[in-house]
Amino acid sequence: RDGRSDPEVAAGARRSVRQVGCGDPMGTVLHSASRAAAGFIFRQSMRHVVLDADRAACAGGFILAATHIGNVEAVILSTVLGRPIRWMVRLEYFRRRWASALLRRYGAFPVDRHGDALPAIRGAVRIAGAGGCVGIFPEGRVAHGDASLLRGGPLKGGVCTIAIATGLPVVPAI
Repeated sequence: RDGRSDPEVAAGARRSVRQVGCGDPMGTVLHSASRAAAGFIFRQSMRHVVLDADRAACAGGFILAATHIGNVEAVILSTVLGRPIRWMVRLEYFRRRWASALLRRYGAFPVDRHGDALPAIRGAVRIAGAGGCVGIFPEGRVAHGDASLLRGGPLKGGVCTIAIATGLPVVPAI
């Protein structure tokens, strides 16, 4: 830990989400370079099938709701999708200053899964409403077996709240 208490981290997260801009925080060069590097590794090690790719290639905002069975989905989806995704990431990953800076550079914003998630929900509504893509894991954590949405596991309400508030489509990713 870097010496900050949980309330300090949570307060910083609320401030940062309030300041979430709707533009592309990554910049074209960083996004292109990261996508090319991850894409090379991805193509060398995995096969994938994308159904209805045009749903994610459309102009305007949407919510990308992905199952969370491992820790690489965000990288894979960001590589495959081809447009910047503003990922909602659990607050615990923002505790270290270097990790927080890196995540913010890639457009991620924190969500307090066990406390007040409203600032993150509001930030996601602003981003999607301004035409951005918000990535969210509706399970709220890495889920295996019966806890996975793939097997009927529970769904957190944030993705539904964002979709209702914005009127935008939810694009599923498995």
